Amino acid sequence: MTRILYIEDDALVARSVMRCIRSIVPDAKVTHVDDYDRAVACLEGAAFDVVLSDYDLAPGTRGSGGSLLTWIEKNQPALKQRFIFLSSNDACGARGVPWLEKPATKDELAAALTYALRGRK
Repeated sequence: MTRILYIEDDALVARSVMRCIRSIVPDAKVTHVDDYDRAVACLEGAAFDVVLSDYDLAPGTRGSGGSLLTWIEKNQPALKQRFIFLSSNDACGARGVPWLEKPATKDELAAALTYALRGRK
């Protein structure tokens, strides 16, 4: 089973992307959360093969997708090679991880997931 943590605060986008992920990786167990704190709690409580995150999370939340990547770099550095941004914010391009610009195509998402999954142990 492939374990994917997906962080997205827009429920409509999340449903669509999760359907797409499941069609690309049929054995995927996708855990969806909508903010930084829940994402960190998931990462502290379980192992994931891939993290797919929006950069901009809902206003008023404690952290962004960028903050989450910083947390991963500090606390689970091996996971950085399996981190993917899915966002329209071009700040993602400077973070040194794959970035898919919204709206990404199914083929783009498939390529990014395949690449990330090659790095899992």
